[in-house]
Amino acid sequence: MTNFEQWLKAANEVTTTSAVALKDQPLGGKKKKKNENIYDGRTREAKKFVERMLAKRAAREEAKKNAK
Repeated sequence: MTNFEQWLKAANEVTTTSAVALKDQPLGGKKKKKNENIYDGRTREAKKFVERMLAKRAAREEAKKNAK
């Protein structure tokens, strides 16, 4: 066997073994959806929302007290 034949055999072994996957890999797979509308509590709208919810909670508590 000549040096070139040995090199060719080694090159074929290297390329064929690296192409084999050891684990099953899904084709395509599912892409993760990036949530673009992340709720940010630091915004003006969020602060107003929290104030409204606290006001509604206080109103419900007052209504319970008045009902008793």
